[in-house]
Amino acid sequence: NKTINVSCSKIKFMDGSLGKMAVYAAKHFTIDTIYPFLLLAIINTGWNLESLLSISDDVDSHITPDLVDPENYVLIHGKKNRGSSNGNPLNVTHRSNIKKKYSTYWLLKYVESIITSCKDSQHFRKGYLWKYTTVESNKNNLIKSINEFAILSGVSSRFIKRHKLKYISSENISHPKIRSGHIALRQLLGSTERELSEYLEHKSEETIIHYISDESSNIVQDLSIKLIQKQFINDIKNFNVRVIESDRKSVV
Repeated sequence: NKTINVSCSKIKFMDGSLGKMAVYAAKHFTIDTIYPFLLLAIINTGWNLESLLSISDDVDSHITPDLVDPENYVLIHGKKNRGSSNGNPLNVTHRSNIKKKYSTYWLLKYVESIITSCKDSQHFRKGYLWKYTTVESNKNNLIKSINEFAILSGVSSRFIKRHKLKYISSENISHPKIRSGHIALRQLLGSTERELSEYLEHKSEETIIHYISDESSNIVQDLSIKLIQKQFINDIKNFNVRVIESDRKSVV
């Protein structure tokens, strides 16, 4: 902190919190540097933020071997309160390939390795995976956890501007839309409504209808309809008929 304070008076770039956060980011996550990992985890799993934030800084405590292929896959288990009827959180599961370098499992393990490197700090809050360093002026709470969805609105807006994502028309990223897009991709791969409902751990049919009725899912359905229409046209153009004439003689 002393070095940063001296640098702020000597180097123009260090004037303000941006320069300070650049120094902190070399050792730990800041809210802007941890966000891409959170975003990628949402894209990979199709989970909502609540479920992803339920993963603790002990990632392996959320892992069980995959019953079908334990050598190549693991199951990642999270929780969500939304949709629970008896007050107990619902379980959500994601199957991840442990042989792939950038799979969800290794993504979470990488975040864990950065987070736990500061486990001896007095500011470390055990039990939370998605933690980040705050500005130096907040000396009583230098490490915070992402537990408020509202804070991600500004972060995602900066993410869009920083990477010049011109195809995103809104000012910030809609994380529920990512979940809808994930479901649309599964539709494109042939998953049925029932399979999607089971995948999302949804018991209500109305909920899955919500996910398969948005713009991205409608595009998938339109593609399927076009394929069926094309097949109809091909069938008509290549309609084969065998003409059979009766050779039966009249009986006297």
